[in-house]
Amino acid sequence: MESKRSQKQGALNAESKTSAYKLLLGLLRRNARLMDYFLEHCMRPLMDHVQRSDSWDYSPPSASSASQEGVGLRNLGCICYMNSMLQQFFAIPCFRYNLLCVDDGLPENPKTFKGEQVDDNVLHQL
Repeated sequence: MESKRSQKQGALNAESKTSAYKLLLGLLRRNARLMDYFLEHCMRPLMDHVQRSDSWDYSPPSASSASQEGVGLRNLGCICYMNSMLQQFFAIPCFRYNLLCVDDGLPENPKTFKGEQVDDNVLHQL
């Protein structure tokens, strides 16, 4: 009985928060001075309490990296830039459609790379 009650209260709290945020957003969008006041007197004091990390070089614990072996892209130095650009292009429907329709007519040609069989064709990798 208690768990159903707490779930209902949680749902009501979430609904109340959503309604309050919508009301606040509606008020702030209509009045630039009110937005400025809100940012300076409400948000800035909250931001002063947030602890910021000075380190951008985050390394997850080694135990978690073993459980996620083989997930994501291999970092070749600047692959994140290439991946973000490809994601932007892939968001364009005609580009995505044409890319997925391409057939270069070449069969898979796996090669051994660091003990794994990899098809080295860029189009096949895409």
